[in-house]
Amino acid sequence: MPIVCHEKVKCLPIIFLIAFSLSYANLKSQQPVNSVAVECIESNSFPFAANGDPKNFNFLKSSIGNKRIVILSEADYGDGTSYQVMSQMMQFMIDSLGFKVVAFDNSNVDINYFQNKISQTDSLSNFDTYFGPTILNRNYVFNIIPFLQTRIKEKKLELVGLDFQMRLDSAVNGLLKETCNFLQCDNSIIDRTFISLLNNLQHFGYKAFLIDSYARILSEKIDLLITALNKKESKNLKEVQPIIRQWTNMKYLVTWLNRRFNFANEGEDVKVTASYLAARDSTMAENLVWILNFLYPKEKIIINVSAYHASRYCYKIEEFNECCKPVDVKTFGELMAGTQFKDDIYSIVFVSSGGFRGIERNEIKKLPAPKRNSIEYAFSKTKFDYAFLDFKKNKCDWLNHGIFMAPFFDRYFLANWADIFSGIVYIREMKPNYAFR
Repeated sequence: MPIVCHEKVKCLPIIFLIAFSLSYANLKSQQPVNSVAVECIESNSFPFAANGDPKNFNFLKSSIGNKRIVILSEADYGDGTSYQVMSQMMQFMIDSLGFKVVAFDNSNVDINYFQNKISQTDSLSNFDTYFGPTILNRNYVFNIIPFLQTRIKEKKLELVGLDFQMRLDSAVNGLLKETCNFLQCDNSIIDRTFISLLNNLQHFGYKAFLIDSYARILSEKIDLLITALNKKESKNLKEVQPIIRQWTNMKYLVTWLNRRFNFANEGEDVKVTASYLAARDSTMAENLVWILNFLYPKEKIIINVSAYHASRYCYKIEEFNECCKPVDVKTFGELMAGTQFKDDIYSIVFVSSGGFRGIERNEIKKLPAPKRNSIEYAFSKTKFDYAFLDFKKNKCDWLNHGIFMAPFFDRYFLANWADIFSGIVYIREMKPNYAFR
């Protein structure tokens, strides 16, 4: 309701009070974290050692409880220590909490190929895993491939992909063979008529796109395969549906690559990046809902996606829409918050107060210095090198009034982070991926 004043003198106290309250709120958010806050974090956090002992993560039992979906999210793909801790947490949750599925923000075509590969052989080359999830890359000592191999062969675990962004041409060939086995056709015929995606890309890598004519041919051929598979569906629903789902994602990839040239300036504009990520986020949410309803209707699932993808209710992060994401673009986390599974999700983000991140030697960069009014700064004043804090199950009420944190894009944002993530893992000194080679 607007304030109407007929006498200027009477308006001044009201205007002054409003201005003072706004200034005070802004000033309060900029105050450095005090000793009381540090003590509160110390008494409500769970410190742990990252030495590979699964017992270190027993504290997760009370926080995760009966949640069916746990999302583990790194701030950056170059955060090596985050992956080291994450791999140990995954092992604990699989062996001690009954999780049977691990999903990644990679193509389900790639992950299916990768799973078949590691379940059929004990020897994997670095190239076999180079294009897969970072946490499974054999180039790094934090990879958990030996553990996964054992559990997969014991039929205690399965891997799935949520994305459509296929990286391995050999994975497409593997999908072709799997399709032919099901359709009982000659795979050499399909190989001759099906055009390899990678051979027709104008550029390889993040700038890759497909021209209209190639996209049209590929889409038509994928439609033919899906039609043929649907005719067989009534005979073996459980076997054919995952194959159809992979081809559906292949079609999403073709459509996306056909539009890809619209994102040529993605490196210079964060909002443009968010716009093209929107296609991936919507596909990952669609695939996860399908997986939970059809493929694994009872199993518990661990998901590894970056913190940006996992974030919920981004409009509650101050200045986030202005800098980083159009208002109408929804992240994977936001989309899942609108599904029937919203109450089944527990999300954990990994943050650090210092160190370096990077994948290659020439890409190493120093983490931004923690703001004095950030949760990273508060943790840096504790005695913990590694710690976990549950945003919902702590007695630090001041956390619910907003604090700065840097879970993505190398910058600090102000928010009540309990609205965005369920909990955080703090790492004092981040080592880049390169350090783990």
